[in-house]
Amino acid sequence: LLDQLYISRLSDSGLDSILFHVDLGQQRPDLPVSAGFDDVRKRLSELIYMAVTSELDVSISATLYDDCRAFLQKLSNFVFNNPDISFLYISKGIDPGLMMSIEDRNRIFSEGSSLDVPAIRSFYQKEYGLEPFAYIPDTANGDPVWLSYFVPVVYNGDNRMLFRIQSNLSDHIMIMIPKIFSGRYTHKTTQKPFLTLIRVVINALSTLRLGHLVRFLVALSAPSAILRHKMIAYDNGPLRTDDGGLIHCEYCPTAIVRNGVLLPCCTADFGQGNSGGN
Repeated sequence: LLDQLYISRLSDSGLDSILFHVDLGQQRPDLPVSAGFDDVRKRLSELIYMAVTSELDVSISATLYDDCRAFLQKLSNFVFNNPDISFLYISKGIDPGLMMSIEDRNRIFSEGSSLDVPAIRSFYQKEYGLEPFAYIPDTANGDPVWLSYFVPVVYNGDNRMLFRIQSNLSDHIMIMIPKIFSGRYTHKTTQKPFLTLIRVVINALSTLRLGHLVRFLVALSAPSAILRHKMIAYDNGPLRTDDGGLIHCEYCPTAIVRNGVLLPCCTADFGQGNSGGN
């Protein structure tokens, strides 16, 4: 139902960012039946254009169903090739009625037919040379269940250059600064090129990568170059234990209120009685 007029009204009301969720598993009136990625990309491009015209910061949400590496590859290329997209949120598609146990999930992953945290991390390392700058542990063994990436990118026409953040103490300090002054951690921000550049400089100096910094600054110095940041988050979703409990993020950045109780979003369909850790 979204059109240019409605997005303009949202912007005029004070909205500064918007997230679009369009993926292959949806049945929507603005997508053909059995839509392919080209259909998804076309619709997303239309929505992004309307949002940018109304000066809104754009994020995209997508669900990964079964073994859909091809979709992940095309979607990631679309995000990195488009300077108007700030944030990509990816979640694992899970049917609450068909949830697998940890043992079954591990078996399927070992057979190479499922995307999971190790597969996502391997994909972004292999395709873009990226490592997550942070992760959220699960409530059972502290294994990563949520991955976060922060990627500064210089765009100059059809060319782009990525700065590969290497997480260290300086990143932790920068995350703590807004907490000290505002009382809140910053999960997502709109585009702030100057702050992004400061983070690039601090990260390069603290990890002794002066050559990478110089090349990045040279690319940024081109007259038509622009600096953007990309954020990527992957949520692996809940796992079922043998006794019927759920394992999920130890602390959830996408919590939801259900029946007056604050729950991790991925557990909301199970009711508050089944949302505990292990």
